[in-house]
Amino acid sequence: SLALRFVAADLDIPQVSAGAAEVLGECPTVGTSTAREIAGRLMVHSVVVVVLASPHLHIHVGLGRGVSSDFQRATREALVQAGVLDYFRSDKPLHQTLYMSASGRPNASPVLLLLFSPGATKTQVSLSHDIHTMLRKGSANRIPIFGGSSGDYFHFESNCQIVNGVVCSDAVALVFIETEILFGLGMAHGFVPTTKRALVTDASGHIVRQLDGRPAVEVCAELLNIPLKKLGDGSVWFSRFPFGATDIYGNSLLYVPERILQDGSIQFGPLMRNDQVITLMRGTKRQIAKAGWTSYSKAIASGGLKRPSLGLMFSCALRQRLIGEYEAKQVESICRRAKTPIAGFYTFGEQGVSDDGLPVYANHSVSTLVFS
Repeated sequence: SLALRFVAADLDIPQVSAGAAEVLGECPTVGTSTAREIAGRLMVHSVVVVVLASPHLHIHVGLGRGVSSDFQRATREALVQAGVLDYFRSDKPLHQTLYMSASGRPNASPVLLLLFSPGATKTQVSLSHDIHTMLRKGSANRIPIFGGSSGDYFHFESNCQIVNGVVCSDAVALVFIETEILFGLGMAHGFVPTTKRALVTDASGHIVRQLDGRPAVEVCAELLNIPLKKLGDGSVWFSRFPFGATDIYGNSLLYVPERILQDGSIQFGPLMRNDQVITLMRGTKRQIAKAGWTSYSKAIASGGLKRPSLGLMFSCALRQRLIGEYEAKQVESICRRAKTPIAGFYTFGEQGVSDDGLPVYANHSVSTLVFS
């Protein structure tokens, strides 16, 4: 029904794609370049292929090019190619029918969107959150979105998206799945909030210029309790101590800065807004490592799955830098405890479902999809 490909960015991806096509034939195929791969364990410089086959899976794939120049046009192009644009138009009633019962489960949705989008590079901010927001608003939050931003092993040069035999950079690759098979989604990160907070007072898009009415970089240095010059470009410190926002239920969504700009503003991965309170987060290596199993357990619980058959795990590449050897051990532990095939990749941004069931875009997290 569908083949997924996770390919190390340092390989010849067009050649890999051609080789896979020789084996897969006409099978619809969607894939991405990675920042590491998962196939029962943590993989490096590898190709991982996942094949799904069932008469209860109905697959629609699409590709939209030119994200950096016009992400809305590229996203619409992918939806049109897949033949599912009407599900993501707020002026259409089609999406209102999607939370119907499936196999007796009142909380199961019969459709799912799987999405791969460009990760950040040295010259281009990732527009993955912008794409996710467009899809989420168009479907009125009623379609689960699971996906990840493409990576390239921390080179930040270029990353690829794959649909059938076409390999692109700067594209949206998506799969719209209609199914009666039960599935569940979960997301976790392992960080907890501290008491240090700041108010976003000047932000637009991905850029925060001021916190608490002062230059953002100065406030960040104070929150981290380090000299401003030691903060540097921020990549090391921000991966250890990301920011987050906590809702009234106690659930935290991480907002990880990507870099400090020359004017003292900070570029974030997600979209930021004024009057938003962000909290400095912290977590031990053990807590962060446990997020993988927590994510898997949430997916099982959310879908009410008694017989899981396949898990897809998309994990933030920053986790490897932060917890080192713990990451490889936790992936092996999840696969051993789950007794279910687990595959996926390390991402430059994650898409999944929050604890209250809404589609969310995150950083520094693990997003898991499990099929019954």
